[in-house]
Amino acid sequence: MSKIDRMQIQGRSIRSFGPKQGETIIFNTPLTLIVGWNGSGKTTIIECLKYATTGELPPNSKSGGAFIHDPKLLSETEVMAMVKLSFRSTSGIPMVVSRKMQLTVKKNTRSQKTLEGSLLMRRDGHKESVSSRVAELDQIVPQFLGVSKAILENVIFCHQEDSLWPMSEPAPLKKKFDAIFEADKYTKAIDSIKLIRKEHMSKLAVHREAEKHAKINQVRAKEAEEKINKLYDQIEKEGTGLRAQHEAAQAQANEARDKAREAYDHAAKFEQVVAQLRGKRVTYQANQENTDRELEEMQDQYEERYRGLQTDLQRNRSALGTKQSELGKHEAEKDQHNRNLQKRETLVQETAKRHSVRGFDHDVDDTQLSRDQNKTLERTRTEAQEELAQAQTVVNNLSEQKTSLNQRKDLSKSQITANDKRITELHNAMSKIRATEKELEKANAEADEADFDNRIQDAENTVHALEEKKERLDTELIEATQLASESAEMDYTQNKLKETKHSLETMKSVHSARIAQLIDSDWDVAALDSAFRDVLAQKTNDLKDAESKREISQDKLNQISFKLSSVESEQKKKRVEYAKYKDTFEDKLQELEESYGIMSSDQAKMGATLEYFEQCLEIAEKHNECRLCKRTLKDEKDFTKAKFMANLKNLIARASQNVEEDLEQVTLDLEKARNVKPSYELAKRAEDVELPALKAQYDKLISERNTVNQQLEQHDALIYELNQAKQEVESLSTDVQSIVSSYNAARELEDRIIGLKKKQKSGGLSRGINAVREDLQKVTDEGRRAKGALAALVSERDKLRKLVGTLELRIRDVNAELSAAQSSLKEKRSLAERMEELKIDNTKQRDDIRRFDAHAKHKDVNRRGNERVNRVQEEASKLSDSVRQLADADQDISAYIHKDIQRLQNDIERIEQEMSDVARDVKQTEEVLSGVEHTKQSIFDNLRYRKARRTLKILEEEIKQLEKQDAEKDQAHWNAEAEEWDAKYQLLHVQLDVQMDELNQEYIKHYKNAALKYREAHINVETTKAACEDLARYGSALEQAILKFHSLKMEEINKIIDELWRNAYQGTDVDTVRIRSDNEGGARNRTYNYRVVMVKRDNEMDMRGRCSAGQKVLASIVIRLALAECFGTNCGLIALDEPTTNLDQQNIKGLAESISQIIQIRRKQANFQLLVITHDEQFLREMNCSDFTDVYWRVGRDKDQQSYIERQNISEVNALLPPFMLPISRTEIRNRAVWPDYLPA
Repeated sequence: MSKIDRMQIQGRSIRSFGPKQGETIIFNTPLTLIVGWNGSGKTTIIECLKYATTGELPPNSKSGGAFIHDPKLLSETEVMAMVKLSFRSTSGIPMVVSRKMQLTVKKNTRSQKTLEGSLLMRRDGHKESVSSRVAELDQIVPQFLGVSKAILENVIFCHQEDSLWPMSEPAPLKKKFDAIFEADKYTKAIDSIKLIRKEHMSKLAVHREAEKHAKINQVRAKEAEEKINKLYDQIEKEGTGLRAQHEAAQAQANEARDKAREAYDHAAKFEQVVAQLRGKRVTYQANQENTDRELEEMQDQYEERYRGLQTDLQRNRSALGTKQSELGKHEAEKDQHNRNLQKRETLVQETAKRHSVRGFDHDVDDTQLSRDQNKTLERTRTEAQEELAQAQTVVNNLSEQKTSLNQRKDLSKSQITANDKRITELHNAMSKIRATEKELEKANAEADEADFDNRIQDAENTVHALEEKKERLDTELIEATQLASESAEMDYTQNKLKETKHSLETMKSVHSARIAQLIDSDWDVAALDSAFRDVLAQKTNDLKDAESKREISQDKLNQISFKLSSVESEQKKKRVEYAKYKDTFEDKLQELEESYGIMSSDQAKMGATLEYFEQCLEIAEKHNECRLCKRTLKDEKDFTKAKFMANLKNLIARASQNVEEDLEQVTLDLEKARNVKPSYELAKRAEDVELPALKAQYDKLISERNTVNQQLEQHDALIYELNQAKQEVESLSTDVQSIVSSYNAARELEDRIIGLKKKQKSGGLSRGINAVREDLQKVTDEGRRAKGALAALVSERDKLRKLVGTLELRIRDVNAELSAAQSSLKEKRSLAERMEELKIDNTKQRDDIRRFDAHAKHKDVNRRGNERVNRVQEEASKLSDSVRQLADADQDISAYIHKDIQRLQNDIERIEQEMSDVARDVKQTEEVLSGVEHTKQSIFDNLRYRKARRTLKILEEEIKQLEKQDAEKDQAHWNAEAEEWDAKYQLLHVQLDVQMDELNQEYIKHYKNAALKYREAHINVETTKAACEDLARYGSALEQAILKFHSLKMEEINKIIDELWRNAYQGTDVDTVRIRSDNEGGARNRTYNYRVVMVKRDNEMDMRGRCSAGQKVLASIVIRLALAECFGTNCGLIALDEPTTNLDQQNIKGLAESISQIIQIRRKQANFQLLVITHDEQFLREMNCSDFTDVYWRVGRDKDQQSYIERQNISEVNALLPPFMLPISRTEIRNRAVWPDYLPA
């Protein structure tokens, strides 16, 4: 369960809490009591608790900055405020929440801004940050406390102005109770359930319709499957006979086709050989005298020359690639030069910006920076001299110290007068002592047996010893005050050293793990700076090495890419050459050969036809009749035999001529095509031989490129990792510098403290004022405890020794007055002597103080002036370094400009010329290679011609054998028979396919997966239906549970209210108080209207408008206590701010007794905490506060009217002495709480 531990109000502070230092308060269990007068800042504590836990500002403070300390009181324009609250979460984890605000005052406006806060937890000795966003803090802090934000805001930390909210109007009251019961969340949950159920009901209707259609499709699918199975059976039955016949015919057709193909293959080979022989006849006749051996030797020579030229071509191409790489390298150097120029300009602008030098946005003069900085140095020296002159005026102010000394003298005079009055009182006290001593002698005889005197004496000795020690510390404090400057410097230095060491340890604890991981596991602060620089340099060198390796791989990739482009262009060229003949040559050649065969056949048939025609002409000439129709040829009106015979002869001659011309034309075309065939074969060879070689080379280059790409990826990954590592090391730069700076500052402070201690020892003082004050505070606390022990011994005396105790108490009091008077007498003498000494030394010390202070002021001004001069000189030195860097960069650039630009230009021109020469050599080599290829092809053709001649003889013999077998006739017969059976088979196959396709398309279109779809649709219907029913039951159950929870909670709340009211309220006009929640819309309506009613004689009436102010206050407190009891199980905390307002004495007593009873009952609960703010004495006495706590917290204002918080003993509450209400100085606040070191700062 959660509880709060302590809170600190820090920063320039909040409301009346001033900016000097943070105020801390510790919250005890079961009671934390806060007292103080009106306006001291008690309610501010509740406001800070509410703000820390909920983020809500007090009423009327959300704008204008009323919650923050007014900047006008500090003569500033901006004030920062912070509240820190330490608490334990419901799981017992220590946590600290911090919230910050800022108030800025401008000319006519005020701007209040909430800054980012933080939520830290301490787990296993380590601090962990949970969140820093304001919105998240507002949400998660109440979760860690175990209560809602509404409970924190309206019940636990209810503001005094809103404490009467139970008596507010119905609408605001309903809003409050709805927030407390979190009704909106439950309402939204139920509405969400209903909305989801509505959506599922809509889906259910759609799923049911889909299920209906799916079921119909399922039935149709079964029918279609049965129809398809029947058709398959019919097809199988009818196709069995046809399949057997078709297979037999197919076998015979295949056999005939094989024989025909074999005959045609032989014929085709014969025709091909003949065609090749005709095409090479001219070449053969021209080179007949060369033998086969000579041709083969020539072929070997040309192949050797071809290889040599290929080597030259490859070498020239490699040289061309090298020159292109050199050209690219020089171009890169040119680009690097341009980047150096840009870098110089950027460096100039950054240097001007770093040294706050204007006018260097574009072109920069290197001497301008030094000139401006020298002006700044001169101006600083002038200002130092002016400040030195102003120091003289400080000397004049020393006269004010004389006035201060005179005031001290007057104060001493008034003190002497008071001491005289005190001496008179002393004489009266002596008379009382003598009268009381006689009574004491009689009582001491009776009290000696109890031995109280020795025990009291021991306690008194302890008290006296502590008083003597206190006097010595007072003396030491006076001596320390006389050396105030050294002591203040010592205290300031020690505090500064403590803060520096704390900051150093904090930074070490925060960054230790990262520094150990990135720099050195055994790192030391003294060597941290050099170790950091070494690691950073190592990371930088590793990154540069990796980048160099990557550049090498990139160059290699560029070379491979160039080779790939060359191979691709060569492949493209070869494919274009082959594409000229590939698509049309073979088809065209085959078409011409077929035409030539047809024409040759026609010519052979034409001879028989001409012979037949000549016989017909001869018969017609001799017998005057037609050979075909046997009709007589005789002259008639339109027909003459001579004319008919002449026409017939002309037709025969023309047909014969046409056949010969067509055959001659086809022969010429075929000859041309066969002449082109060597080029086609050359292109085909390129496709079959050269392209595969290029493809292999291309694949090899691709593999190399992939390998280099993998290497580049590895280099990139390594560079990325090294860059990340370098950035991680660089990210520690600021932290390392901070740690080193804090370490150096701590060493300087320690050296300074050693010097101050030596100086103080020479003056008789070994420690600072604060150290003396701390010891004095400890002695005071011990004295208070010793006096408490002495009072306890006195209170233990029985009734028999009561008289002795009373007399001793009176004697002790009178002795105390006597001691005080004697001390005043001594002080009077001391003051008189001191006045004389002051008069004597006044003049001397005035001159000495004026001279020493003026000299100190003069030295301080000189020191500050020298420091400013040194700083400016340092800036000038830095500026000179920057100018020198610029000069070095400019020198490098100038050297590059004068030395390398001309060289690179010459190299570029030379490389371009060499590239041109290499390209020309490549072209010439390619031309020579082309001639060599042509010659090589001629030799190859001659060799192939001779081989074809030998093959021709073999083919002629095979053709003669095939002619004997009459293969052509068999081929025609079996082809016809095969085509017949194939037609029957195809017809049957097509008919079956059509029917099957129709059925399959219909099945696929309408009924495929019909059963699966129906099953899915049915499952969707059933699951959606079940979901709708479950949502309905869950919504109804949740609604009923909410109604039941609400009724039970209201019953519990009213029960607690009734009990508290009857115990607290002492009147008879109101029996009890209740909260009514009216449900206007029936049992199922979740909207409630709330009202507070009072019961009189079993009759209920609204309290609003009928009760008194005191009844309102009491009823509101009782309702808040009841709500806290019911809803604050995990957070047993409640704060009551001035609960007795408008209450009479009887009701104050009743309320106090009720609260005391609540504390008594719940004090066993470890996390129960009651915060009470009051200044009502009766209320505090009736509560019996001393039974529940030993201390209380006093809130007051010091002389500067700034609030403070001080812890006091609870025994003082019963007296509430008048000094309690008086303002005190800040130095007199001795018992203040502090923020512990183990909590996050």
